[in-house]
Amino acid sequence: SDIRQTLASSTDSKIKIRWRRASSVAMECIGLYQRLVLGRLKRAQSNSTTSKDEPSALIDAVTLLGTYVAGSIYDLLALFREQHSSAALVEKVEAGLISATSMTARFVAHQNPIQSQQLCLDLVRCCIAPLGSIQLDVILLKPLRQWEYDHVTSIGNADDPSEDEDSDGSTNTRSPNVMFAEMVCGNVSSSDNPGGMGTHWDNAGIALLAYRILVDRTMLPFAYSPEFYFAMFYPHSGALLHLAQSDEEWLGSETRFAIISKGIELLSLTLDLSKNCAPTNDAIIPYARLSSDVTSPLGSVGTVQLLLNTAVSLSDTAAGGLNNSNSNSHVSKSKVLELIRKLLYCYPSLLHVQSVAILLQRCPFDYLEPVLLDLLRPALLTAADTASACPKFEDDGVEDETLDILESKILGEMKSHIFIGDDGDIRLIGIDDLMSRVEQYTCTSLLLRLLLIRREGIATSKRHERVGRSRLDSAVATLIEFYVGLCKMLKDTSNANNFFRLHLLDDALGELERQSTSRS
Repeated sequence: SDIRQTLASSTDSKIKIRWRRASSVAMECIGLYQRLVLGRLKRAQSNSTTSKDEPSALIDAVTLLGTYVAGSIYDLLALFREQHSSAALVEKVEAGLISATSMTARFVAHQNPIQSQQLCLDLVRCCIAPLGSIQLDVILLKPLRQWEYDHVTSIGNADDPSEDEDSDGSTNTRSPNVMFAEMVCGNVSSSDNPGGMGTHWDNAGIALLAYRILVDRTMLPFAYSPEFYFAMFYPHSGALLHLAQSDEEWLGSETRFAIISKGIELLSLTLDLSKNCAPTNDAIIPYARLSSDVTSPLGSVGTVQLLLNTAVSLSDTAAGGLNNSNSNSHVSKSKVLELIRKLLYCYPSLLHVQSVAILLQRCPFDYLEPVLLDLLRPALLTAADTASACPKFEDDGVEDETLDILESKILGEMKSHIFIGDDGDIRLIGIDDLMSRVEQYTCTSLLLRLLLIRREGIATSKRHERVGRSRLDSAVATLIEFYVGLCKMLKDTSNANNFFRLHLLDDALGELERQSTSRS
């Protein structure tokens, strides 16, 4: 307020105000906060002897940033707008303030839940709510801008480059979109700005602010479509889960679990708010085209992989149990798997199957393969419903993608267990290996049966009938041969006690054979 009064009196007395110098003062103020205050917090994190003083230091930091630094700078920026000063300067100052806010929020992450909640609320209300040039959706879409900045040479809209002035008065001919992306996503040296102000936005800090905005409905705009809500909030759930699974030393077990809980809650709220609709129209939703890339922040692969890691960690700690103080967060393995299914349902069937294919390639544990294979069933059921409801339904590639998965992961193994004697007698070999893969073979039988059911509702070209059916029929024939050998093996009552796990596989193969016979 003192700055505003001083500048206002200078304006009234017709004293020439050096607006560029005033913006440099604001940047120097933010730079000092980043170096001195955040630097102190960083040193406190790495020094166990001073960590006991960190909560009070963090409260002081949030108070200083929200009440004094942000308050004074927003007063100054208001005068900037009144005097029609350079919009680029205002945007740069706001970007630096968001950078300081996001880094402060990252430090807030490892406080106790109640204290963390209040500190994040203070940051949102004091530092984010008053923003003028940079809108909330621009902040929340930062992970998508970051991904495009890292992976795509053409950033943002393909506008013609327009001239703009840097803070030093030099002319820049790069596109404003490129300049903004470099400022908040790139590795721009803080020495390029007055006072060494950094402008890079911290992904984890932005994610924590996004969580608080959505949970408390603070600043949450209600004019967006469900797809837009998905684009704004979904990537942040993955950022929180990634933070919880990182190797940062300052994250203790309780802190990690608290962040995991926030990530899962944020994902659940996002799916409800977006009505399970992933964005598909790039003309309406910024970066919607990224949802067709299953490995992008709008794709499902990264988040599902993090959720599976969470489920595995919950299984590993089930014997000892997690800290009882966290029991009220209701994070369980069953809830995680339910969220995975719900998330994959947001995408078209083909993207659903492609996501599972990549997850199977990355999966280091055999015991997770049946879980991943089972995730394919909803995609095939959805595709089957679509096919039956549309007489002119054309092949969408789901069958070929599914067969690619089964042929690369399972069918070759099942063939290796089949031995056909000179007399045509079929029996199974390699029983020990077979017993270790029973769940995978059972899932394969169920998936092939769903493909047969799906086929009945599809009217396709003759070429697809000839080529596609030959692959499916060949896969089904392999499993029926396997079924014949399995039936003979189960008749051997001397080993009946060792084969109890095979009866579910026997039932699944029997259903597949009956479905195949009914088609023919």
